[in-house]
Amino acid sequence: MIKTIHIKLLLLFSLSILFGHSAFAQTNNSGPEVACDGQVRNYRVEGAENSDIRWVVVGGTIFNEEAPDVLVDSGTDFTEMTTASSVVDGAFDSQIKVIWDANLTEHSIIATETATGGCSTSTPLLNVTVKPLPNPNIAGSKEVCAIDPIYPVDTEIYTTEADMTSYTWTVSSQGVILSGADTNEITVKWITAGTGTVSVNYENTNGCSATSATSETITIYARPSPSGISTDE
Repeated sequence: MIKTIHIKLLLLFSLSILFGHSAFAQTNNSGPEVACDGQVRNYRVEGAENSDIRWVVVGGTIFNEEAPDVLVDSGTDFTEMTTASSVVDGAFDSQIKVIWDANLTEHSIIATETATGGCSTSTPLLNVTVKPLPNPNIAGSKEVCAIDPIYPVDTEIYTTEADMTSYTWTVSSQGVILSGADTNEITVKWITAGTGTVSVNYENTNGCSATSATSETITIYARPSPSGISTDE
């Protein structure tokens, strides 16, 4: 879930010739902001051409917008100049990506524009609430028997935490989900002997999902195949 937060700079152009003041930008934000632990969010600020935009982040790490897979050297402090190549929707802007860390106690972001002549204005501090990720658990039998080919009625039930949303269950090719794939409880039929898996993820009450699904290994035993009953005749 990537969300763009527009921290718009309201450009207040003064008449420097008449009043002797340099033109600079005043800013406002669009908070409040909520993110999940480890989530990458986009942030954008608009400014004047050839201004320096300095971003300072507390409780997260900045990625360079032009090289999104590369961390900015300082990690929490990044400056770039707005140029013709940074025009978005007719406005000069600076964009960054931030990955937030719930293990840190404070989370905020601020941008400062320094225009030609050295005059600077900062956006209001945008405080960010970073929510923890869930840790789904799976309850149910980890050692099972494959279905009886003659009387295929055996099924297994697996559950995870209730009252969450967006449940996503998967089982390996040895089994089939019969019901409950979008709930906290599924019914599974294990068909083929061997080693299988059952996995689940969901969104918790904070709207956050685990980085990866929880998975459990299932040992599926083959059923014996006795011969039919015979008589002495």
